[in-house]
Amino acid sequence: MVQRPKWDRKWADQRNAVGFAATCARLALPFYRGDRRSVVVVAIEIAEDEQINATDAYAAANALHVARAADASGAADAARVAAYAAGYAADITYANAANAADDAIRAAVYASRAGVCDSELQIAFARWVTRDLSGGQDFDTELRQAAGAAIIAGDENLAKELLAGWIYGSTV
Repeated sequence: MVQRPKWDRKWADQRNAVGFAATCARLALPFYRGDRRSVVVVAIEIAEDEQINATDAYAAANALHVARAADASGAADAARVAAYAAGYAADITYANAANAADDAIRAAVYASRAGVCDSELQIAFARWVTRDLSGGQDFDTELRQAAGAAIIAGDENLAKELLAGWIYGSTV
């Protein structure tokens, strides 16, 4: 099972926490066999959209309600992952970003329980952390991969140094 500290971080941009949660949900989707699959798919799409209107917020709230019902009934972890991911997006829209990091951790834990390989979750986490550290900068593939490898190895400071060296033109 995934341990909490592995995914714990303070996100600079909460949309990246939502992106990680949505990626966890997408990875867990093949393990979901329930009759509410369409709600799960909509929840993922809402979380990935980054632009939520009132209709999407209502759909996200509905998905979060489905997730809570799934918790109460012991339903599939994959359903919880996807529905919570949409709920995180709605929370961020309504200035409740403080919970996004904890919710992203929960999404990773549920995805792992649903059957997603931990190495896939580590790669997804590294991708979203690299995006978070880049501050909107566009980096070449090799640099992103090097930063991601540092994150997977547990050295976020090295990833920061690699990205900072690129941004400021210094050598690392």
